[in-house]
Amino acid sequence: MMYIKTTNLGSIVTLVACTLVMPVVTDAADGGVGLVGQLNRGAQLGENSNKTSMSPFIYYDGEIIYADFQEISWKMIEQPYYIISPLLSFRFRGYDPGQDIELAGMDDRDSTIEAGARTQLNSKLGLMSFTAVADTLNKHNGYELKASWGTTYMRYRWSFDAAVGISHKSDAMVDYYYGVRPEEATVGRQAYTAGAATNPYLELNLAYMLSRKVILIGGMEFSWLDDAIQDSPIIERSTENAIYSGMLYKF
Repeated sequence: MMYIKTTNLGSIVTLVACTLVMPVVTDAADGGVGLVGQLNRGAQLGENSNKTSMSPFIYYDGEIIYADFQEISWKMIEQPYYIISPLLSFRFRGYDPGQDIELAGMDDRDSTIEAGARTQLNSKLGLMSFTAVADTLNKHNGYELKASWGTTYMRYRWSFDAAVGISHKSDAMVDYYYGVRPEEATVGRQAYTAGAATNPYLELNLAYMLSRKVILIGGMEFSWLDDAIQDSPIIERSTENAIYSGMLYKF
């Protein structure tokens, strides 16, 4: 079974797009490299919210440590039916108002490093995953809780994965990334203090093994945004989505 990690690409870092598909193939691999293209459609105002990127990536999956561009986790307790993993994750979110005229007058919103833990429960009905992380660099000073259920179907060279989940972001996190401070308000952009948000999401991943070493990958991620985010004056859509495809070479 696999677990899914979702990402939102920042204006500089696009390498983490690959983490949507890493777990499809990491169960039997010690590591790999690849190339992935992604079409990302964000909900935020401005041209930088919609991006097309092509990025290389690399990951390592050892007996104790898992690492990629988004996360480093320690398999503290690993049993046949559950895994408990403390982790450090990198939140590549935020924006530089100097790069988008529609956000002119806003202060920078920065990426950060978060610490937390994940518990995965594996059964015949699928994989349940529970993750909790909190800010460590005093950027948003908030936390996020995620719960998801996923299942994998494998036949011949094909592997198909589907997952549904809920992400709950604290009021501090949501207000940092989606709020508008009084000094940032303009005639067309009113001040806004955002509350906590709970966003459901859906993820689909597909993999085809060309050989034991080379795998084609593709899929999508779709999120529905809470009213606490939608009501922000810097948000123009109620959903965020991403579509990706690429190739992986396993070491």
